[in-house]
Amino acid sequence: GTPPKVGDICLAKPQDAHPTQAAYGEVDAGCVQLGLEAYAKMKDGSLREYLQSKAVPTIMGPNGVLYITDHHHLSVALLHAFLPYSIPMIHRLLFMCIGNDFSSETDTTFWKRLEDESLVWLYDNRGKAITSAAIPHSVKYLQDDPYRTLALWARQAYAYIKCGG
Repeated sequence: GTPPKVGDICLAKPQDAHPTQAAYGEVDAGCVQLGLEAYAKMKDGSLREYLQSKAVPTIMGPNGVLYITDHHHLSVALLHAFLPYSIPMIHRLLFMCIGNDFSSETDTTFWKRLEDESLVWLYDNRGKAITSAAIPHSVKYLQDDPYRTLALWARQAYAYIKCGG
């Protein structure tokens, strides 16, 4: 087929999502997973509707590789969710919204551009600075960072407000 272009919605297996960070909050992803499984049990299309409403912001990188810039928790949750096989495959796929096409960049200029545009998180699960080479090639290899879950819960309790995003 033809390669996707900016504005397209692509369907992809969660394990094929290339992350732009090395860590995520496992507890938070577990909560999202429970929600996905509850939608699946309804058997009324609500899982698909939910996944469509949470289209994953995606960038086309070098060689047409798709990199997600948000919804890493959702991607991991969908990967780990116990979904009945009677549910069509489309309910097991991420809806990825192509926001930028950086496919003409080299690997070096691609990661530099992501860094310049604050689209990559270059810290590991202990807060130590890393290079883009340390970011796994799939969300299934993300490391647990319990402080990410703690930060999310604090934000949800209005302990602070996330500005600019």
